[in-house]
Amino acid sequence: LRYNFNIKRFLLIFVFTLIFILSISLIALGANKNTAVKQVTNDSKLSFGNLSLNIEANNTNLDITKAVLEFIPLSSKTKSEEKSDFSVKLGNNKSRIEKITAIPKELIDKNIIEINHGKQFIKIKTPTTTIPYLKLVDALKLEQVAEFEFPDSYYSAIEDAQTIILEHEIRKVSEIKNKNSKGWLHLYPLDKMLLEFSFNPQQMVIASDIEINTPSYLDSNININSSEINIDLIKDGDTYTLKKSATQSIFIPARKNLTVKGELKRYWTERDLLTVGQVIIAIVLGIVSGIFARNSNNVNLSLLFKELIPIGGGALGLYVLHNNVMSKHSDLPSILSGGIPTIFELFTFGSVLLIFPSVAFLALRKEWEGLVIFIVIILVATVGIRFVLP
Repeated sequence: LRYNFNIKRFLLIFVFTLIFILSISLIALGANKNTAVKQVTNDSKLSFGNLSLNIEANNTNLDITKAVLEFIPLSSKTKSEEKSDFSVKLGNNKSRIEKITAIPKELIDKNIIEINHGKQFIKIKTPTTTIPYLKLVDALKLEQVAEFEFPDSYYSAIEDAQTIILEHEIRKVSEIKNKNSKGWLHLYPLDKMLLEFSFNPQQMVIASDIEINTPSYLDSNININSSEINIDLIKDGDTYTLKKSATQSIFIPARKNLTVKGELKRYWTERDLLTVGQVIIAIVLGIVSGIFARNSNNVNLSLLFKELIPIGGGALGLYVLHNNVMSKHSDLPSILSGGIPTIFELFTFGSVLLIFPSVAFLALRKEWEGLVIFIVIILVATVGIRFVLP
């Protein structure tokens, strides 16, 4: 009986000990949760003021995207601190920040600001400019006001404030689709570039401008997606900017993601003329060459020589067209130099070595019914292939 009583007492102590440990754990968890809330409250007193974001997607190395972030670190804290922490995520889940350059360089050399970064996140420790208008912005957040206009006194207050400019080189923001899934065919002129750039500030943002520059030789369609606010862009040539008045600012809440997405591809003149256009040109020139060779009876030409005229013209056309395109795009592979073929070359070879001489031969022989059937089949097949291709 004595032994059984000790066992019961041991189990009772064990249960109470377990309850005590669990209670301590819950208290610790609650303390951590309060700390996190406090951190968010502290963040609401900081702001990326007068922020301007410039995304350069128009450099020659499309694997590297340059992004310039310019802002004034603002605070509404009544008690000034030596430095405050700002952080932001740039790029996307696949991208990687390669390099950050501060302008002016003395900001880092003199330890005025401190910058640390990982693959996508950037942390900036910097002095701030105290400004009471941030309380107004915080109130606007509750009303879900996206655009607003500050009085002149706001701009006077930040006129002499320290502006921080950070130039970023970010890899793999753009995804270049220039090969088929197996990698044996280059998609030019149907290649394209997909742009995805996220801007996720950990403090609220007063944005004055967002600008995206795209390559002049690509047709682009860029937009900004956000679950919190509606932001529209205006396209002016190769540049996209915010749709707002010059004096308006855009409010972006803390920890709200803005994603710039876009598809960039060759202009239709290049896409269609170097594919379907080649087939149409080959048909027209084939008919003209066949009729010309057939009507050359006043010249002492044998039938064999007449049939060689279209083939010679086709070879010359191949040389001129191929060299002209390749001279403008020296970075393209070519099957003639031992590389993988491009869609452009396949259409060129097919048009010049098959369609052109076939049409010319049928026109030379006056096989009009066969010529019409051949042209219809070729055009239907060409349009079908064009729609199947990307």
